[in-house]
Amino acid sequence: MRNQQAPFPTHLLIETTTRCNLRCKQCAHVVGKYAFDDMNMATFERLRPLFPHVKQVALYGHGETFLYKHFFEMLEELKWYDLSVYVTTNGTLLSETVCERLVELGLDKLAISMDAATPELFNEIRRGADFEKVVQNIRRLNAAKQRAGRDDKPTLSLMYCAMKSNIQELPKLVRLADELNMTHGVSVMNIVEYGVSGEALADHPEIAAPYLNEANQLAARLAVPLGGLDNGFEGLQLEPARLTLADKLYRNYREFKRSFDRFSLLRAKIERVWQKLFWANHSPNAEETPFAFPVETVAHGVRVKKCRDPWDFLFIDVHGNVRVCCTSHRLMGNVNDTDIAAIWNSPAYQEFRDKMVSADIPPECATCLRREWMTIP
Repeated sequence: MRNQQAPFPTHLLIETTTRCNLRCKQCAHVVGKYAFDDMNMATFERLRPLFPHVKQVALYGHGETFLYKHFFEMLEELKWYDLSVYVTTNGTLLSETVCERLVELGLDKLAISMDAATPELFNEIRRGADFEKVVQNIRRLNAAKQRAGRDDKPTLSLMYCAMKSNIQELPKLVRLADELNMTHGVSVMNIVEYGVSGEALADHPEIAAPYLNEANQLAARLAVPLGGLDNGFEGLQLEPARLTLADKLYRNYREFKRSFDRFSLLRAKIERVWQKLFWANHSPNAEETPFAFPVETVAHGVRVKKCRDPWDFLFIDVHGNVRVCCTSHRLMGNVNDTDIAAIWNSPAYQEFRDKMVSADIPPECATCLRREWMTIP
């Protein structure tokens, strides 16, 4: 593996700024871990050789995206390559102008960080933000989308950081996502401790289980996508969502109620039904069935993480440093000093990839909450 050239990554995370206007209690900023800085546009330009090969680019990092003055310059260039662009924000700076530009330029996905659906708890966690103003800003963005008559670009979601002090809020957030036209629902992230003593749920799935199950059942009934429940909750047993005919009808009602482009939604639903009917009446033989590989019994295996990041993903921080992922501090080089292709296929990167599929898994990967474990031969 080490002598092979790895194809360029399909996903990029470009950290535009580490400046932030909030001091959320669970964030690394509260312990002074990150100095405030912005990415130089010359650093961004060093990444251009990747753009023809990439499928998705995320523009965010340890800061608030819309504080970055060159954000729309970056977005406009990336959309010129017809790339899918994903952004996270704390929602405080979604002004009328920002919302109109996001819709105009065709931003693909926007995630708004909300760690509570109760105003008092939200304001306590996300220090410096105001719950009602963030909700108002989201409604402003929805209004811009409605004027354009579109459910996509950007699709919206809520990013929720699960902690002991707010896990009870998750079902309420599912309802809020339904109310605020979050077409991509709620994404759950398990907290990584930055000195927030006793808030991590990784070792206490029994605390989280009732609320995760309640939220999962509710999300199924409301047709609100709910993701990330398997990240960092190893051993958690989720009850399957069993929907009655009335529940299924209500799901469809909620989807149409939220939609700004009901014709496209109806067409997509008809296409899905047609595909189900087609496959139900079509029984492919073994040669036609994709991925019909023989199953081998493995007596011994290596426990590794279900992670493709070292092969598919590249994180470039605000200073141009290349990291193996957004949670690791391991540096592979700097694009301001070295060609990005040389960094991507450097001996250090190849060695890291080898370790990812060995018993000698890198230490930061062994403790990572973002990926589950699996056993490979």
